[in-house]
Amino acid sequence: MLLGGKNIIITGSGRGIGKAIAIACAKEGANIGLTARTIEELNATKNTFKAAYPYLKKDDKNDKARFIITGSEAYPNAPSKLTAYVASKYAVVGMQKAMATEYKRENITFNMVLPTQVDTSLLRGKKAGDGNKPPHVLNPRDLNDFYIFLLSDDANKIDNALMFTWDFFEIKKMLGVAPSEKRESWEAFKDYLADKEPKIYENVKNLGKFVDFIINRAN
Repeated sequence: MLLGGKNIIITGSGRGIGKAIAIACAKEGANIGLTARTIEELNATKNTFKAAYPYLKKDDKNDKARFIITGSEAYPNAPSKLTAYVASKYAVVGMQKAMATEYKRENITFNMVLPTQVDTSLLRGKKAGDGNKPPHVLNPRDLNDFYIFLLSDDANKIDNALMFTWDFFEIKKMLGVAPSEKRESWEAFKDYLADKEPKIYENVKNLGKFVDFIINRAN
């Protein structure tokens, strides 16, 4: 199991994306701490980075502490009529950049997953999870691989990355139609990607290990 023995605290884990991640991490062998905003969901509410900091393991550069933020495609797209929401998503990108610099020497990494629309109560209210989401809307579990990867040993050296989910879902589609010799690894695939989708390549060129992760999970 990829996360055996790791201790992971997940905020907002009573529903939506957080719930899906918690279940996925548990299946990979992690010890899970659950937190949420409502007593009805978890009977407990806490955890920000500052609250967790004293308990993070900071003495092993080969097994760094991880802090993963869930952002949004609202950065950098900035859709109209969502000013406060967009401002908050720009803010967390700035927070990550500052914290990655501040804590770099303490063996703590900061990375962000930025999904497109997801079938949660924030998007669809009480209809979330009813099986009738629009085709372009993701299920929360569709994001699991991003978090599993960032928590795995393969991501130990990745820091201050912005992982736009759209890019990697497009890569999955491309892997499905690429010549077989291009689907064996990131090294084999990257020139093909750069030729076919140069913008996506620029966004992911430092995240080749995740492409290898995707390839391995598919095999």
